Formats: sequence, structure tokens, C-alpha cells
Amino acid sequence: MKECFTPTITKLIVCLCIIIPITGMAYGVFTGKLSPAQPTNNNLTIATEKAFAPADTGYEQTIKNIKTVFDGYVKYKETTDSKANKDLMRKSLESLGVVTNQKDLIILINVWMYYDPTDFPSRQLVYAILERNKLESIKAVNKRLDHKIKGETDETVPYVELNNLLKKLES
Repeated sequence: MKECFTPTITKLIVCLCIIIPITGMAYGVFTGKLSPAQPTNNNLTIATEKAFAPADTGYEQTIKNIKTVFDGYVKYKETTDSKANKDLMRKSLESLGVVTNQKDLIILINVWMYYDPTDFPSRQLVYAILERNKLESIKAVNKRLDHKIKGETDETVPYVELNNLLKKLES
């Protein structure tokens, strides 16, 4: 009886040693289910996951970097942002030359209006870009004035400050 029982246990152990790794860990590796968790809070660095350093990329990627950091910031309605996000935003804004695309200028105007983490000069950095092409920037500010975002009124800050930005660009 001992001889009949031993091969059955051996077969069972061999089967378990093969089936468990294949259906468990190997399944996760092959399907990508073992990937690390994604950050869910804006205070965590999102820039490194969705964007690249502006020095390594062109104009489109730089605008994408700005939009990615900005969207993460306003999504969580934070007053702070991670150092990595602020560094990426600064480098991206500083790397831009003349911007003429209206869609990109609107993104920059929204950054001017709403990206205001503690100790970050977003308005100065964006204004320097807008000033390089005043004609197109004035058009973009007028377009932004005509297209309010939900919750903006003629009396609410920062929307009302667009008129000051317009006057400054026109002078």
C-alpha cells in the first residue's frame, strides 16, 4: 500500500509546483497586473509618470508637460504642488520661446490664472512668454474672456484679472 500511495503524492506535489506559479505569479507578470500603484494625490509626483524633461523634447512635449502638471494641480484644488512638478513647470515655461498657437496660449493663460502653488512665480513666467508675441497673446486673452469656465463670472478672481492682463499686454 505504501508503494501505491507515494507516486500519487509525488504527482500531486509536482502538479502543485507547476500549476501555482503558472496561474499565480506568472499570470501577473505576463498580464502586467503586478505593476506598481499609480499616484492618486497631486502632492505625489505625477510629472515623472506622464511627462518628460523639456531639454529632451520639442515644443509639443513642453506644452504637454505644462498641461499635465497644470491639470493635476487644478484637479485636486491644492495650494501646494510637489517639488518635481514645480521644477518641471518652471523648466517647461522657461524653455518656451515665442508661442503663436492660440490653443497653447489659452493653456498658458489658464496657468497664469490658476496655477498658483506656494512660492512659485507662475504669473511672471507666463507673462514673459505672452509678452514675446503680444499680438497673438492679446487675441488669446480676448478669446479666453469670451469663453468663461464653469464658476467664473465677471466679478470672480482670477477671471476678472484677465482685463488687467489684457491692458498690460496692450500697453
